[in-house]
Amino acid sequence: RLEIVKYAFATVLVSVLPTLFGETGLLYGAVALASGLWYLSLTVKLRRMPVDRKMDQYARRVFGHSITYLFVLYAALIADHLLAMSGLL
Repeated sequence: RLEIVKYAFATVLVSVLPTLFGETGLLYGAVALASGLWYLSLTVKLRRMPVDRKMDQYARRVFGHSITYLFVLYAALIADHLLAMSGLL
């Protein structure tokens, strides 16, 4: 389970890099950071759970949330780009 937290941390770190390098705007950066910290907190909670049936169910929920997290990242990336192209950002 420690690997899950490590990979989640790496994913969050990589997701904010485009903003740090100036490739995306602050909208994407804020969404990436907020949603990344949310997802990371879920994995840390999973790491701390005792190994039992509840942990297995929670692990499946974390997996589902990881898909939501990636969807939110891509939606924020598209929104950031469209707003920048329209001159609103």
